[in-house]
Amino acid sequence: PDDVVIAISNGGQSAVLNEFCKRSKALAGCPVIAVTSAPKSPFAALADHVISVCLPDDADFGGVIATGSTLAAAAITDALAAVSHGIRGYSWEKVFYSHPSGAVGSNAEEMLQRLQGDSSIRG
Repeated sequence: PDDVVIAISNGGQSAVLNEFCKRSKALAGCPVIAVTSAPKSPFAALADHVISVCLPDDADFGGVIATGSTLAAAAITDALAAVSHGIRGYSWEKVFYSHPSGAVGSNAEEMLQRLQGDSSIRG
């Protein structure tokens, strides 16, 4: 399949998310990539690929509110987006076309000129 599920769970114990991932695999044949701090969790066990997030014990606010783990997961998924952008050859023109308004779209022409001139971020 052309689709993949990238699911994020700090502790890997969410019955709802785990069931969603199981059904995605069963119904659509989508491989599941789990991003988690619990590589031995039920969530990680059902995934096709696991990205383990190693965090210190005090990364989350009070050890309860998922703050540090959320930031780490965001950084990982941003990196995945950047890598897949390059691998798939997804052009900046397509990025701007799919974001026609807001901060991205309103400055699309200027941003595109800047990006085309910077060889470190070509895509």
